[in-house]
Amino acid sequence: MHYLGRTDRQVKVGGVRIELGEIEAALSRHPRIESCAVCVSDDAGRAELVAHYVASEELRTDDLRDHLVAALPADMVPKRWVRLAALPLTGNGKVDHRSLPGRQDRAAAP
Repeated sequence: MHYLGRTDRQVKVGGVRIELGEIEAALSRHPRIESCAVCVSDDAGRAELVAHYVASEELRTDDLRDHLVAALPADMVPKRWVRLAALPLTGNGKVDHRSLPGRQDRAAAP
């Protein structure tokens, strides 16, 4: 038997199970966010949520954080924010989560 990872986008960060799509849905409701994607990064040796977003103007991360705090539990609010000109897309036009900067593949973790 070979384990190839999860088919959903549920991750475990700090002992809490998190559905990344739920964070993306809440963030996409911000009036100035054009598109967004959330991933897990393990750069500092500790897993943390990273939000990638596309916006036509510079947004304060405090405003984005406040928007999510009003809709989600504190454990689901990303620690880092990355503004991109465009999200990476697959050939089918869907967000390519594997190509997001700073992404750590959590499916490979034991």
